[in-house]
Amino acid sequence: TWTTIEFDTVHYDVGSNFASNTFTAPVTGKYMLSTQVRLDSVDHSTSQYVWIKIITSNRTYFNINSVDNDGGSDFYTPMLSVVADMSANDTAYVQVRVNIGSANTQGASANNYTAFQGILIG
Repeated sequence: TWTTIEFDTVHYDVGSNFASNTFTAPVTGKYMLSTQVRLDSVDHSTSQYVWIKIITSNRTYFNINSVDNDGGSDFYTPMLSVVADMSANDTAYVQVRVNIGSANTQGASANNYTAFQGILIG
């Protein structure tokens, strides 16, 4: 199952464009969107995969990560950065999916290991 990531702390929000775990583009343009999601208690089986995606109003960007090569630690932090073409009022949010086994999602209170950023670049 896909899990929408909840961001429980906002460090800064120029223009008040982030609410309810969703970024809303204030103007039409190209936006750099990036995210990282801290997962704890990750199952490190050889077939374990973690998907991460940024979903915008007109496109979904995703990355698949194998966790069997990360040294066997109890946590894993998949990341994704994209340049998205967004119109004014288009939205973007983050989801993850653990393919096999389980993991616990850690929010922004976990030493800021989970984050989502959006900035107009052109």
